[in-house]
Parts: sequence; C-alpha cells; structure tokens
Amino acid sequence: MTKKYEIIDILPSRRLHHLRDYFLNYSYEARASVKTIVTDMNAPYGSLIKEVFPNADTIIDRFHLSQLVTRSLNQTRIRLFRQSLNYVKIDLSDKKRGLCMIEKTRFNQQQNCWINVNTTQEHDLKTLFATYGIDEEIIGYSLDKNERAHLDYDKTTNTFVFIYNVPNQTKIDNHYETIPMTFIIKGETLITISNDRNHYLISKMAALLKQNETVSVFGMLFNSLLMITDQFFPYVEELNLERNKVSQQLKVKTTKKNTAVAVGFRNGYYLFHLSIEAKCCFARTN
Repeated sequence: MTKKYEIIDILPSRRLHHLRDYFLNYSYEARASVKTIVTDMNAPYGSLIKEVFPNADTIIDRFHLSQLVTRSLNQTRIRLFRQSLNYVKIDLSDKKRGLCMIEKTRFNQQQNCWINVNTTQEHDLKTLFATYGIDEEIIGYSLDKNERAHLDYDKTTNTFVFIYNVPNQTKIDNHYETIPMTFIIKGETLITISNDRNHYLISKMAALLKQNETVSVFGMLFNSLLMITDQFFPYVEELNLERNKVSQQLKVKTTKKNTAVAVGFRNGYYLFHLSIEAKCCFARTN
C-alpha cells in the first residue's frame, strides 16, 4: 500500500493527452477507487479528472488557493477602507482592449528567430501556434494570469514551454505582485508571449540580444531568465525599506490608518514572497 505523501511517479509533461494516456493504463476499478485529486486551477484539468477519475473530488492546491483568497480579501479590505475615508479613484487607464503586436527578430546569422506576441487574446495566438505546429492547449497556460512557474516539454512536437514569474512594475493595491510570462522554444525559434504588464522586459531582452547576436535560442532564453531574476532585487530592497518605515510608524503611534497600512503591507509581502518561492522551486526542480 502506498504510504502517505509518497511520490509514485513524475511525468515528463503536463499535456492533457499525455496525462490521459498515462492514467488510462490503470484499470477502471483502480481509477474509480480514487477519492481525491489535488490540482491547480487550470481549467482543462477539470474535464480530464471527470473523464479519468469518475468518483474523485477535486481539491485546489494550497499555493493557488492561498494566493486567490489572500488577494481577494486584501482587495476587499482596501476597497472598504477607502469607502470609509470617502476615497475616490479616477481611472485614467486606456480602455482599448484586444490589440495585438507581433515583433520578429532574426539573430545568429539569420539562423534563429525571436517572435514576441504582445496580447491577452486567445485568437491572436491560434494562427501563430498553428503555423509552428504548437498545440493549442498551451494557449491556456500562456494567458492564465494565475499560472505558476513550470517547465514542460512535448517530445512529439519537440516543443519546450517555460512559464516564469516576473515582477509587475505597477503596484496593485499598494503592493507588488508577480505575473507569469511564457517562453516557447520550437526548433530554432524562441516565442515569447507578453502583455502590457510585463512587456517592459521585451526591450531588456532586445538589449541583451544586441550585445550577443550570435547566441543560440537556448542561450538567449537563459540569458533572459537571469536578467529577469535580477529585476527582483530592487523590489525586495524597496519592500525592506517600506517594512522598516511601517514598523517605525507603529512604534510612534498605533492608529487605524497605520494598522491598515501594516496589514496591507504584510499581505502584499506574503503574495510577493509566494511567487518568488514558486519561481525558486521551479529553478531547483529544473
């Protein structure tokens, strides 16, 4: 009998057809006896679980659950606090949606290609993925704002997919968070999928490429990941300064406003720490 928390197997891919083929190797009786499945909030997993494990209850993993609950509670707390102060927020953000920008750069003596797609829309990626023979299932991973860092390799199509947490430069409810960014390597082509919140990294990647135009696609990828890791240090330093400032304010006088700021900082720090921790786990695993 399997012991509690014992690792039974580690699969090379999280793609649905690979998972389905793997689990269907077990008899129906064995699959029907499974009581619970722990997973993240990736939507396609729901249909797979119902198909393969008909009697199992689905449990969301604690990382995504704690992130979702903490973020929602923090947003509600700040909204109510602002209402109590008659706070009025004027939204000056751009209302245009659905715009897609595709940038294509050749390097390494025209042998390699880097394509960046700046979009949040599924239909913008379908044509590109079909052109390069990339499974449409990856689109869901690429656009999921809650997707955590991981590496996936599809041996059939020789496709590498990296999801990496990157800093969001804009504070959300007065604290920093990370957002996922997608890197795909297919043959001699590197594809990045960005959005308005992480597109600032594309210019930094272009600057890296200009310094070494003979780099391979994997060399460019890992140079980019190292550069992104360096982007975290200024935010960590700023968080430490804010933490010291809040601590000093609380020592001088404990007020409703100071307490709310302290709670907000703690929640924001927790979310940022969770995202960095997930990225570090990804790096150690791979």
